[in-house]
Amino acid sequence: MPLTISHLIDITEKKNIKRNDPCYCGSGKKYKKCHLAQDEGYTSHRRGGYISRVIEWVMRYAWFKDALAEKLHKVYGTHPRIEENQMAVVVEALVYEWKYEGKTPLQQFVEKANLNSSDRTYYQSWIDKTVFSLFIVEEVNLGTSILLREIIHEKRYLVFEKTGSYSLQSSMMIMSRLVPLDEGWMMTGADISVLPKEMMCVFEREKKHGRFKQISELEWIDAYYIPPRSGDIKIQI
Repeated sequence: MPLTISHLIDITEKKNIKRNDPCYCGSGKKYKKCHLAQDEGYTSHRRGGYISRVIEWVMRYAWFKDALAEKLHKVYGTHPRIEENQMAVVVEALVYEWKYEGKTPLQQFVEKANLNSSDRTYYQSWIDKTVFSLFIVEEVNLGTSILLREIIHEKRYLVFEKTGSYSLQSSMMIMSRLVPLDEGWMMTGADISVLPKEMMCVFEREKKHGRFKQISELEWIDAYYIPPRSGDIKIQI
């Protein structure tokens, strides 16, 4: 039986396509919401470059390293071995939320690091628009992007994510941080907390009755990572 190719992609057409044009793959979506990120070379390396630049800068300073050591001890105690992803969760929370001399480490970085005007503007958008929340995975485009719905405000985010697109599935509920990237968003690279499906009903019910509110990443860590003291009750997710 002969092989039939149902859709041919003209290379010239692909090069000339504009951001708001229909994507050449035939999905019916706009190019910027489909294959743009992949064609412009978005990879985990690109994301990692943005994030590692911030981490490398803040780790030069004793005030951040001391805060990190204190938080790690509070979260993981005297555990002899802390995995990289475990540390990344704490580092991320401190960078975006903890304050030193009235400013977060990310704000310190934007103000004091050796950045060109374009990079400074971009990193400032992280400060202004970052989102840490519960999300429902609504759509997964393997190798390119994920469509997330924020559970509290019902806002949708197109997230350019290659690796995560292979591990996440539609209807999953996750806790994650997003920052702007081009026409969409990206995850910041720390460990993604995937919650059991049965918890979705709990959160939806709490939201309906006005008992569920936005929490910070530091609050999330304190609630779900720190072991309870004797007599305390810890919610297990």
